[in-house]
Amino acid sequence: MTEDQENNGNHDSIEELLMLVMQQKDQINGITELLKSAIESGALEHFLELISKINPSNIEYLTKIVSSYNMKVGIFKAIDLIPAFLSALSDEGTSDIIKAIAFNSDGISEKMVDGAKNPQKLTLLRLLALGRDPDFSAGATAMINMLSELGRTLSRVRE
Repeated sequence: MTEDQENNGNHDSIEELLMLVMQQKDQINGITELLKSAIESGALEHFLELISKINPSNIEYLTKIVSSYNMKVGIFKAIDLIPAFLSALSDEGTSDIIKAIAFNSDGISEKMVDGAKNPQKLTLLRLLALGRDPDFSAGATAMINMLSELGRTLSRVRE
């Protein structure tokens, strides 16, 4: 190959690359802005620090897991759930229920753990006494109604 052919080859390659860059300039500008924001916020520095702490064998393992068929299917199914989740949140009643449970999650979890660690005998008399407690009655009624609706909904799955 002569020097002229080598220069022409390099010149053509660079010209093709520049044409490709110019065709995608809006996307490249967008990526550049994202990268600039990541640098200014310090997120990129933290990400690079995190990567440096992972040894190469862990990266290979993570790559295998992330590229596995099950992970891909799981990711696609999770993405498929986003519209349903957003639809549920758009309903004011459902949104209020989710917020009430989320903001009270520490109290709920404490009661659940306490009940599991200190179980009390569940006799018919205890159930009758609990039936007089308005909070228990409200919760039990809510759960029974939820189970009824859940049963109706699940019976239509895969029809």
